[in-house]
Amino acid sequence: MADKYLMILEVSQKQAYIFGEKKLQKNIWASDTIAYVTDPRFFKREFPDLFEEKENLIYSGGGHTILMFPDREKAETFARKVSKHVLDQLPGLELFIKIQAYEDTMSPEKNISELRKALEYKKSLRKASFYQSTFGIEKSLRLTSVSGKETGKVSDDSYRKEISEIMEDKQAVKAIGDYLFSNELNKLGGTKGDNNFIAVVHIDGNQMGARVYDLKEQIKKECEEKKIEPASPEELELWKQRKKEFSDSIDHDFKEAFYEMLGIVREELENGKLKDRLTLSTDKETGRTIFPVRKIITAGDDICFITEGRIGIECAVHYIRCLEKKRNSVDKKPYAACAGIAIVHQKYPFYRAYDMAEQLCSHAKQMMARRIEDINKKLISDKEYEIKEGGLSAVDWHIEYGEMSGDLEEVRSKYNWSGTEGFCGRPYQITPVRGYISQYASYEQFRRLVLSLQTAVAQDQKQSTVPMTRKEKREQVQTFDFARSKMKSLRNAIKAGPKELERYCRINLLPAEFNGSKELFDALEAVDVFIPLENRKRTRTDE
Repeated sequence: MADKYLMILEVSQKQAYIFGEKKLQKNIWASDTIAYVTDPRFFKREFPDLFEEKENLIYSGGGHTILMFPDREKAETFARKVSKHVLDQLPGLELFIKIQAYEDTMSPEKNISELRKALEYKKSLRKASFYQSTFGIEKSLRLTSVSGKETGKVSDDSYRKEISEIMEDKQAVKAIGDYLFSNELNKLGGTKGDNNFIAVVHIDGNQMGARVYDLKEQIKKECEEKKIEPASPEELELWKQRKKEFSDSIDHDFKEAFYEMLGIVREELENGKLKDRLTLSTDKETGRTIFPVRKIITAGDDICFITEGRIGIECAVHYIRCLEKKRNSVDKKPYAACAGIAIVHQKYPFYRAYDMAEQLCSHAKQMMARRIEDINKKLISDKEYEIKEGGLSAVDWHIEYGEMSGDLEEVRSKYNWSGTEGFCGRPYQITPVRGYISQYASYEQFRRLVLSLQTAVAQDQKQSTVPMTRKEKREQVQTFDFARSKMKSLRNAIKAGPKELERYCRINLLPAEFNGSKELFDALEAVDVFIPLENRKRTRTDE
């Protein structure tokens, strides 16, 4: 009989559970619920007689937790109580639990690997998952049935409030000061009568799998240096400690970047142009101004938030720039990440918008991986390019003016002239590569172009906009005369092909950089849904 037993708890179908509701408040509640039922605070609160963090916790994060128990009986008792609680209180949430004996002859990493394989096999069979749909008549903490019909008030209001207080992100609340987070999409900003957009932003860290593998090698080397025997209790303790420190650092650093981005937006609202360009809502009960950014998910390197549509791209970019300044406390490496942004109308189905944002993020990560390979192929003995450790960060987005149909591949096919040649420059690389002049447009090039278009249109219409600083004027590609009425004809010229674009630019005396510029269409498309944040190099992490 084994002396120790491992247990893994993992929430499955997380996106379906979080975004299965139409209201933002319920999306946020569902996200907090997932974090709560795999959090040590939940185990301490509900099962104090069965759980002791120091003895039982291996690590927790990203929607799953790994625990260790001294015997199978205690592990099974704990699993039964957790599953009963989920079935009773959280219908619709799908929680998998797998118990497996800890083999003393194997390393901790190997034991965890085998446990994960066993869980994946169990999930593939779709058996014994602790899941119960609702009948649409019971009251529960889920607030609504799977069908979306209201099931009445929660049976234990105090319990729900307590969970909300436990999971409240106090750092995020502190970062926005006197502003208030909203639980309603239509209060994130915009003006009544206008095309009100929200931006759904999904951000994911780059090369995290490779870093986990490197961490295993780092722990192995540390064991050798300290002369710790393989598969010994000492190795297990060292592995638990380093793994927890690594996961905690990722969680802390990614959240800290979010708080810093909120601080940048807050500063722009108080001292910059945003206070004049955004029409913010006011909460009727408190009289406080609604903040134009709202967190949905902050779990490890998986981040999702929503913003007023016109600041979504810039918020994502500033988040990544804040993140790139940080280093993990264990492997000492910096981070890189990619962002996908779906800019849609406020009433657009939220789940579909998130799904598109996730696809855009994945596409950006794939493109940056290929770009690194492309750059590495061009390395020669007398010249080296310096790719930032951690990889290349990038941002990709889609602006949906109507009804989005199909996946990203189908959507992007509309941006092609023929075959694989297209007039869309996305995704845009955020991270510069020292010593390498890229054939691809950077985010800064796109940004300068869209600002130039906005300024030219404002001048043409003789409308007074917020005064520009000298620095912002220098950031522009060029100040030129360009009427809004030309935008549609220019877009049509781009779609017609390179020759027609060249002819159009020649006839209309447009700047040379317009001809053959892939970021041109992106800038034209984004000109009405793009508000810049201060493009500063210093952030709160530099202070």
